Amino acid sequence: MAHTEQGPQIYTFDTGNQNQVESIRQDVGYPEYPSAEIARFSPLDGRLLAVSDREGIHFVDMETRQETLYIGRPKIIAFEWTPKGNYVITCEKFNPATEDANLILWNAKTGERALAFEWRNSAKEGASSFKFDDDEKHCAR
Repeated sequence: MAHTEQGPQIYTFDTGNQNQVESIRQDVGYPEYPSAEIARFSPLDGRLLAVSDREGIHFVDMETRQETLYIGRPKIIAFEWTPKGNYVITCEKFNPATEDANLILWNAKTGERALAFEWRNSAKEGASSFKFDDDEKHCAR
């Protein structure tokens, strides 16, 4: 995946075999998110691509090339998947005027908010402040 002014682009790498040369080709047919800043594949199988743009986070199924879920939350600066990909943690710049929760744990299947906290430190570090065990049974912040 590369980032350009057109948003993320998806590429397929063919590592070839003994008689073939490696190749890289750009895939087409995926939704476009021109204002996208961050894109990350789901951790276990890469089946989903989460893309954050000015409007929120879009979840794209890599096989069908369709958006399957959208979480409308503008101003996300950073996000991370949990180890099994069941949740996504987002962080926005803290706004002292509103004191709204800006560090949020989202269910990656339903888009529902699971937990929310106030995070006053650097927003880019906020999403990585959540740490889950490998089974996603426990988390620490």
